[in-house]
Amino acid sequence: MELLTIGEKIRRLRKEKNMSLRELGEDFVSKAQLSYIEN
Repeated sequence: MELLTIGEKIRRLRKEKNMSLRELGEDFVSKAQLSYIEN
C-alpha cells in the first residue's frame, strides 16, 4: 500500500481529472495556496 501525503493525493486526483490549479481552487483557494499544499 502506497502512503501519500494529502498534497500528493490532491495533485494525483487533480491530474487524473485534467484540472488546473485555478480550476480546482476556483474562487475559494488561490493557485499559490494549492501549489504550496501539493508541494
